[in-house]
Amino acid sequence: MKIAAIVYDTFRECLVKKIFLSFFIASTIGIIGIYVILNIDIIGNKVAISSLFSKGEEIASMEQFEDIIIKVEAFFAMALFSIGLFMSIFATADLTPSLMTKGRLDLYLARPISRVQLLFGKYCGAVAVAAINILYAIAGLWLVIGIKTGIWNINFLYSGLNIIFMFSVLYTFVMLIGIFIKSTPVNIIAVYIMVSLSPILAQKDEIFLFINNKVLEHITDLLYWITPKYYEISIITKNLVEGNTMPSWTPVISSIIIAVAVMNLSLYFFSRKNC
Repeated sequence: MKIAAIVYDTFRECLVKKIFLSFFIASTIGIIGIYVILNIDIIGNKVAISSLFSKGEEIASMEQFEDIIIKVEAFFAMALFSIGLFMSIFATADLTPSLMTKGRLDLYLARPISRVQLLFGKYCGAVAVAAINILYAIAGLWLVIGIKTGIWNINFLYSGLNIIFMFSVLYTFVMLIGIFIKSTPVNIIAVYIMVSLSPILAQKDEIFLFINNKVLEHITDLLYWITPKYYEISIITKNLVEGNTMPSWTPVISSIIIAVAVMNLSLYFFSRKNC
C-alpha cells in the first residue's frame, strides 16, 4: 500500500507538471494526422493508395498492400521506439533529482516509509506514466490504420510492450544518475549518450575487423555488456511488427540483468545517501 501511495503521488506530480497533457496532445495530433493523410480505395482485388501530398495513386494487389501496411506499421513502431522513449525520458527525468532536494525528501521520510519503498515507488510511477502514454499512442495508431485499411496487425500492439520494456530498463539509469547528479539536463544527456553509443557497440565485432587495438576492444566489450541493448531491441521491435522470427533473446535477457543490477545499485546508494 505504501508503494501504491507513492505511485499515486507520482501520477499527481506528472499531472501538475502537464506531462500527461503534453503526451496526449502530441500523440493525438500524430494520430489525427495519420488518419487525415492516409486515403485508401479498394477497387476489386486491387488497392489504390493516395495521400494529401501525392499527385496520383499507387495501385497494389491486396497481398502487396498488406505488405506495405505492415512495413508502414514497422516504421511507426521504430519511430515511437525512438521518439516515444525520448519524450518519456525527457518528461520523467526530473522526478529523481526533484525527489533528492532536502526539504522534499525529508517530507516524504517523515511518513512511515523507507527509502527503498520511496525510490521503488517513484520508479513504478514513472514506468506507469510512460506506459499509459505509449499505449495510448500505439493503440490510437493501430485503430486508425485498422479502420483505414482493414488490416489489424496485432503484432503492432505488442510493439508497445517492447517500448515500455526499454523505458523501464533505461529509467534505472536515469534514477542512478539522478541520485548522484541532481541536474535534470545532465541526467538526460548522460542517458542519451549511452543510447547513442548502442548502435556502435552492437556492431563492435564488425568495427574491430578494421581496428587492431586490444585495449580499446576490451573497453568496448565492457561497455557493451554493462549498457542496455537499445539498438538490438529496436531491431527486435521491427521484426516483431513484421512477423519475423526473433534472432536471439540474448539482448532482452542481458537488458533485464543490467536493469536489475542498476536498480539494486540505485536502491543501495539512495538508502545510504545523505541529502
